[in-house]
Amino acid sequence: MNKVIIAIIIAVIIAVIITIGFVIANSNQNEVKEEWNVSGPFKIDKKQYNLGEKIFMNVEGIKTGDVGSAVMLRPINDTHHEQYLEIKFNGTNKKEFNYYFEPKLNAFFGTCSVNDLIGSWKIELKGTKYPNINFKIVNKISDWDSRTFEPVC
Repeated sequence: MNKVIIAIIIAVIIAVIITIGFVIANSNQNEVKEEWNVSGPFKIDKKQYNLGEKIFMNVEGIKTGDVGSAVMLRPINDTHHEQYLEIKFNGTNKKEFNYYFEPKLNAFFGTCSVNDLIGSWKIELKGTKYPNINFKIVNKISDWDSRTFEPVC
């Protein structure tokens, strides 16, 4: 009788361990891997964003000779872009800074509908030899965001 009880307890413990392992393995598959998108001292936090997400730009270690601007370019079509925002920088005055921006629907910026936001964006680092930083905005809304993104103009 004792052997049967011990065998049942061991079987239950093994079943619990297997279940925990399965849950942990499946939860790791659902995580979105965030990796910094980098060009020299300039970097943004992801390579792809949903509508409404803020883009975090981190700049560390600008060289003294780096004077210019980070120009955010939104897609017009598959081959052309238009300036959305410009952030000036001067490595002589400031070596580091952070900047948040959110591409939004705004008549002033000429972004009237979702179609004006989605697609392949780029950050051109004018005045430097650093390559552009490319990222995408996809036609998806995050679970936490309750906005409807209705056209504004």
